[in-house]
Amino acid sequence: MSPKAVQRFVAYYRVSTERQGKSGLGLEAQQHAVATFINGGAELVAEFTETESGKQDERPELAKAMAACRCLKAKLAGDGRGYWIPIDASTNASAALGQTT
Repeated sequence: MSPKAVQRFVAYYRVSTERQGKSGLGLEAQQHAVATFINGGAELVAEFTETESGKQDERPELAKAMAACRCLKAKLAGDGRGYWIPIDASTNASAALGQTT
């Protein structure tokens, strides 16, 4: 019997303001949520942080995170309106994160 493959995840964090990003407000909570979500049952292979308003469509760090998912054969752990959800790398990132354009 072969051992079960460990699920791999790339974390994507987003804070709305530069001040929020520097202070760690929101960011620490998101990092804690990822750690809880993974809970030793998976491997966190990369992390990306974006400081960008939720109203902005351009998200270069999200694009990098999605590319990392494809390269590393991982799923994206993203903030789905207050809860963490695994997102398949082939999914449209904005749609998967509940954002409309």
